[in-house]
Amino acid sequence: MISVIITTAPGREENLNACLQSIAAQTLAPVEVIVTDDGYTGEAVAKAWQKELPLQYLGRDNDRCVARSRNRAAALATQPFFVVLDGDILLNPEGLKAYQRHFEAHPEALWSGYFGNNMEHTSPSYWNPNREVNYIDKRFEACFRGQFYPFVQMLIEPAFMYWGGNMGIPQKQYHQLQGFNIAYTGWGEEDVDFGLRAIQAGLQLHFSVDAWAEHQMHPRNNAFFQKSPAELQRKKQLLSQKHPEISYQVEVACQSESADFLQTRLTNYYTQHDPRVTPQLKAKLQHPSANLVARIHPDHRLELGCALSH
Repeated sequence: MISVIITTAPGREENLNACLQSIAAQTLAPVEVIVTDDGYTGEAVAKAWQKELPLQYLGRDNDRCVARSRNRAAALATQPFFVVLDGDILLNPEGLKAYQRHFEAHPEALWSGYFGNNMEHTSPSYWNPNREVNYIDKRFEACFRGQFYPFVQMLIEPAFMYWGGNMGIPQKQYHQLQGFNIAYTGWGEEDVDFGLRAIQAGLQLHFSVDAWAEHQMHPRNNAFFQKSPAELQRKKQLLSQKHPEISYQVEVACQSESADFLQTRLTNYYTQHDPRVTPQLKAKLQHPSANLVARIHPDHRLELGCALSH
């Protein structure tokens, strides 16, 4: 039922290897995995996994266009649903099973899964301790045991919160939207553009905590992250658009088992290994009923705190 699409680029070979390891560890095996490599540098890594995964490798000339990489893989995918991952994502072992559940409940909806996108907070990966990861998704205003509260913008302007890296997309709706817009190059924007066009087409965007993932650290001073004046102007124009009104209730899929597991990892593992978490907060989070609170301020500053369950 699920095709896994993974994009990678030069300098991400170790990230890609760990990403594929996380796919091989899924409790629901993918029907196919398609790796699109923007620059051919990950070929040896990808092909080394072909004995363990139903993997197809697609190399292409480097042009810093994630949209083109995803579109090329999607053109070859055979399954009715795609899980689209960046090659620096480590999906939790129940992630594909969660996406399958989401697709069965909402077969025409698009999903964006929780992933560590706050670059200020790092920890060794829970699944692969040799990899350093980000673990806090700053789209969630507060997270308590059993419940993850979304930043309010997710509920009223979901397209602006439809961030790539960890996404679930039905193939039919992907083709309806004619794929990702290759006018966007470098890091970002093609995902928000895709979400805006989905809302304009009457489709629904939802969010998943159950399909949560870690994001591997990597250098951010290379050409992929540099924006030309034209790219910066295109980004400004995209983000200055007025969000279309939505006619449905945005869902944040969050089963108690996965929420409890993630919350426990946040309090007892990630924050305990995070050099930017104070010793005082680490001590508070050791309390049996402690919950990590990650509050997003209007200036997008992230503040970590602790609350106790009652």
